[in-house]
Amino acid sequence: MLGNFYDIESGEEYWISGVKKDLTDRHRFGSGKVMVEERIVQDYLDIIDRENLDRSKFEIVRVIEELPTERIKKLENEKHEDSDGVREDARFKAVNEFTDKELDYFIDYYEEDSINGRYLKGRKHSRVKMNELIAEKTRRSQKTLIQ
Repeated sequence: MLGNFYDIESGEEYWISGVKKDLTDRHRFGSGKVMVEERIVQDYLDIIDRENLDRSKFEIVRVIEELPTERIKKLENEKHEDSDGVREDARFKAVNEFTDKELDYFIDYYEEDSINGRYLKGRKHSRVKMNELIAEKTRRSQKTLIQ
């Protein structure tokens, strides 16, 4: 269960690391304290062969074990709508199925993400998607000019 995750309610991103004896549990681009769940502190100390944790580098946290399953299901299944009336799930349509309004909205959406996206692979995907939408918009405008 190592890797990048995000909180579905807050949108906050976080990273989960495996325990490393050399104390390099922090993501190489991360900062701040490493959080260790209180239930496993002793196991953690045993693995890293220490008596205690340096409180300037580690924070002991309590993790709520009960999953708010119903609340999460509701959030995951909500239909999100932008203030312009464009539904976020419309991005899964085929390019030729977009309305003109959706094309404009998602061109802006992917342009923003291609510039400010957090991960290179995501920014690249956004540029590709944006270019597909621009090509469709151009195709439609040329078709209109011919008619």
